[in-house]
Amino acid sequence: MAAFAYFPVDLLLDVSEQSFWDSWWAINLIYLILSLVIWAAFHTFYSSLNRKLILKMQLIESEQKALRAQMTPHFIFNSLNSIQQLIADDKKLEALNHTAKFAKIMRLILENSKSPTVLLREELNTLRLYIELEALRLENKIEFKFDIDPSINTDEIYIPTMLIQPYVENSIWHGIRYKQGKGLLSISLRLSGEILVCTVEDDGIGRKKAMEYKSKYLKKHQSSGMDITKKRLELLNSLKKSNLDVKITDLVDD
Repeated sequence: MAAFAYFPVDLLLDVSEQSFWDSWWAINLIYLILSLVIWAAFHTFYSSLNRKLILKMQLIESEQKALRAQMTPHFIFNSLNSIQQLIADDKKLEALNHTAKFAKIMRLILENSKSPTVLLREELNTLRLYIELEALRLENKIEFKFDIDPSINTDEIYIPTMLIQPYVENSIWHGIRYKQGKGLLSISLRLSGEILVCTVEDDGIGRKKAMEYKSKYLKKHQSSGMDITKKRLELLNSLKKSNLDVKITDLVDD
């Protein structure tokens, strides 16, 4: 007697001969790895985007603070009061001249605040008007000069708005203001490779002496312009991968 049994060929194959990639768990493993890679990439992108949005919001807030610091009621009131005094002294031509300067600097500040950057020429024009108005308030005890490297084209270079003014303000109100006689304020611009170097220098009484005056006479006055600017520089460096920096040096001798 002979008995015959029939089996499908694939059942007769050795299991070890099956391809690794044909196994169900290998396919599931591939799907899992791909899912993890896609999730990690999305998470990294989302985290980076979210961080940039937070930095941009912080930068906008910092710029608004800089604008408020530049257009303080104290500055506006005293500028108008100085112009009013010229009118009272019957110096009508000077009063008209300074009224025009005041109107122009208000317009420039408001216009420049609409953009994160401004032409260097416009920034320097705003600074010049600001110094002239402050000189009027201090009865012209400020002498100032701009020293611009001829190789610098102020119509081609853009810088962050309201970046230099806080340091000029600090030189005037915490350096020259308390000096006996006139003080000299110098603003120079130089190129160091691809770096634009701006130097604000004064021959005032110095920060140490100014702090003594401030603690004695200006207890209610808080100057935050330079702190705001420092924070802006940190935010700009984080967003733009730039290398903006500020260094303050006390001049203690001749």
